[in-house]
Amino acid sequence: MYSKTEAAYLILKDHKKPLHMKEIIRIALGRKMIETKGKTPEATLSADFYNENKRKIRRNETLRFLHIGEGVWGLAEWGLTPAEIEAAKPKSKERKPKPQ
Repeated sequence: MYSKTEAAYLILKDHKKPLHMKEIIRIALGRKMIETKGKTPEATLSADFYNENKRKIRRNETLRFLHIGEGVWGLAEWGLTPAEIEAAKPKSKERKPKPQ
């Protein structure tokens, strides 16, 4: 068994592209890399990524994870350009105006 962050790192490294938290968790559970009893393991993993990044920034260490947007993460070691990050972001759904 791996920690959720270690499993996520290995999965992202293997897939070589940013993935959504739900996809990372689905793959990790499918490969039996992690066990979880919680109802929202993707939310826990996202919090783990943020906490790891905060800790590494405080210690002036190299980050492993890069937040792309809306639950999508990649690896900082990929050296994505701002244009590549923008292209990897999930397309936001257009919202219909609420009837008045």
